[in-house]
Amino acid sequence: MEVLRQLGASITSRNRAIAGSQEIETVVLQLAGKEITIEAETYVGLSITGDEKVINEISERVRQAIRSIQS
Repeated sequence: MEVLRQLGASITSRNRAIAGSQEIETVVLQLAGKEITIEAETYVGLSITGDEKVINEISERVRQAIRSIQS
């Protein structure tokens, strides 16, 4: 979420649900005038949907953050 804050994203909704052993969290946010949806599911993992250009920017920033932690 820190990368998203740095990019100026604002959360428009956040929902969490539990169904048996499956936990799902959905966050919808606005970033660069586009709606981005992030879902975290217990057995599926993390998925991000929305504008391809914005998602690519998020992905690159996350990669940079990981590299700086590993250095």
